[in-house]
Amino acid sequence: VGEPDNSGRLSLPWTAVLFDDAATTPDTVRRIDIWVPIEGAGSNQPGYSVRDIPHENVAFMIHRGPMTRLDDSVLQLFTWAEQKQLPFRARVHRRVYLRGIDGPPEDPDWEAELQIPLQAMRS
Repeated sequence: VGEPDNSGRLSLPWTAVLFDDAATTPDTVRRIDIWVPIEGAGSNQPGYSVRDIPHENVAFMIHRGPMTRLDDSVLQLFTWAEQKQLPFRARVHRRVYLRGIDGPPEDPDWEAELQIPLQAMRS
């Protein structure tokens, strides 16, 4: 996933796509896709597939701070989208991890862009 930068952190962001719904509990089995940018990855291989992330309109925010607070930021983003009456596609969100992926969850240096894919707006 790229070479570490001068600080020793990995330089390329990676993305987790979480599929969720209102009935999800801590014990619910979740579907999570992990998308890691790999230059020259080639075609599908046993154990993983190579795909491009499609371009979409999204509502997004930047979460800075410990990962233990990330779920609060996700809820805040969904609440904001609902208040703005922005229709989103189910309870799906993307997490693009920008900094801190090599640190512990309580590390205050974590940074992630949260994205909610939006439905097309009708005019």
